[in-house]
Amino acid sequence: MSPDADRAVELRVLRAIVTGDSIEWQRTIADLERVSDPVLLVTVAYVPVIALDLEAAHTLTGFLMTENRAPGMRALGHVYRGYLNATQGRLTDATTELEAAARFDAYRAAEFGAFFSLLPFLPATEDELRSMRQRIEVLDPHAAPLTTHPSGYVRAHDDVHPQVRTFLLGLLSARLGDDMTAGGYADQLQGMESPERSPSLAEDLELGVRAYVAWSGGESAAALALLERARLQSFYQNGFRSPLYSGSLQRYLRAMFLEEMGRLEDALRWYGSFEQISMYDFVFLAPSHLRRAEIYERLGDLDRA
Repeated sequence: MSPDADRAVELRVLRAIVTGDSIEWQRTIADLERVSDPVLLVTVAYVPVIALDLEAAHTLTGFLMTENRAPGMRALGHVYRGYLNATQGRLTDATTELEAAARFDAYRAAEFGAFFSLLPFLPATEDELRSMRQRIEVLDPHAAPLTTHPSGYVRAHDDVHPQVRTFLLGLLSARLGDDMTAGGYADQLQGMESPERSPSLAEDLELGVRAYVAWSGGESAAALALLERARLQSFYQNGFRSPLYSGSLQRYLRAMFLEEMGRLEDALRWYGSFEQISMYDFVFLAPSHLRRAEIYERLGDLDRA
């Protein structure tokens, strides 16, 4: 492959990580200061995920936040860094990064902050959830500034802000025990359109809200049945760009419900779906590994546990 080819830098960075070649690593990351936005975005989004290397991810996301990059890229860098901090248990740092993202793209920061607050294994007080719901309520999806950047990583939600807002409000309401309001948001999703490259999105999000309501009410079997109806039809690259498209929260909940129902082999497969897909999935790695270890222990497979 020509050293000037679009994917050459990405492959050189990946090679340096997997071989542990520190000299090649320093030489290659120095080149990232000069590469085009598309090359940088692909390198940052793919390489640490393929290599499962959190340290490399922290380093690479920093190149998105330099002053010469567009505001949308800088916001994305802070969002990525926030999720990476949460992955490693640094929740205060994660919040700080999401607040920094708001300086460049307040709408993106609010949406991804809400996703973050809904993770079932991270603490969230009732006051924090109410505050987040109020923050999402005041967003006007039809007035959201459209990203001028051409990359799908930066404009991942540009054509689905109404669906994202409704989905998040439904989940936040369900988490707060406001089932009637949550059901109303699910009804709204039922009447919304889906983008061409994710033809089942609105339907899948509706089922996700109804499943969250059922789970909050202690009805895990009903919640699982709802999630199993999801069609999950989406262009594969969308899953790299947003947890909305990858359905990471719904996948984790589905694994939890399968485990509760005693379908342990199925649960193991869903808990194992968080490797090498997206930077946003990193935050699920430690909890899913723990749950898999506990299942293997229950199955008597102590080596795998």
